[in-house]
Amino acid sequence: SESGAAYIFERSPAGVWNQVAYLKASNAESREFFGASVDISGARAVVGAARENSCTGAGEQDNACLSSGAAYVFERNANGSWDQIAFLKSSDAQVGDLFGDAVGIAGARVLVGAQSEDRCTTTEAPNMACQDAGGVHLFDDILAP
Repeated sequence: SESGAAYIFERSPAGVWNQVAYLKASNAESREFFGASVDISGARAVVGAARENSCTGAGEQDNACLSSGAAYVFERNANGSWDQIAFLKSSDAQVGDLFGDAVGIAGARVLVGAQSEDRCTTTEAPNMACQDAGGVHLFDDILAP
């Protein structure tokens, strides 16, 4: 329950909106809230799941980093279906970061917000001095066309 989903709709020439895709996380589990943040740009969409629980970008369901969060990038292929092309994690995923609570996409660049990340600067490890300071991660050249 509460694993989440995202839906893509397209407007027909007659002005009618039709659902063309139903997106799910490749590693869906309960209470990860996939779809809480979304953005779309052309044939690519990014979907955040701020309560996803894995610790690495491998996408395994280790569940050791509760609510560390993740973002998923999808691309529309030639036959019109949408396929997941990337699974994004913070390079230092920590419990409660909420990575994926905000997302944005433009071409091959993806921005992912982590409202509860604990780093004080861009170069140091997470620490309690800046608990829940937040941060934004830029992923560049996501499978550039």
